[in-house]
Amino acid sequence: MTISGQWAPSTARATQIRPLLSGRDDVTFGPAPRKYWDGTIVAPITPVDASWGSVGDMRTSMNKMSVLAFSDHFGVGVSVVLVNPNNEVSYVPDWEQPDNEIKFSVQLTQVNL
Repeated sequence: MTISGQWAPSTARATQIRPLLSGRDDVTFGPAPRKYWDGTIVAPITPVDASWGSVGDMRTSMNKMSVLAFSDHFGVGVSVVLVNPNNEVSYVPDWEQPDNEIKFSVQLTQVNL
């Protein structure tokens, strides 16, 4: 499950900045901008039904370091990778409480295969 109000698409061009011995910077830009989505994915400790995964399933998927399928808010499907560490938040002190949900803050980056 995702929280719709917490997804923010953005576009950025890959950039590398290197300081030179002269004190100036050498700036190199990538050939094309990349699309990113910053947002939150919510995973229940106990799956709601057979079509849902658990927090463990979510952690396993995120640790695979492979390309994932993602649909944006317009229903457009794209291939993405998780390029940054995710942050987990629980609003219940007992993280393993059966009715708890864990919120994962993630950044998804579109890749062209």
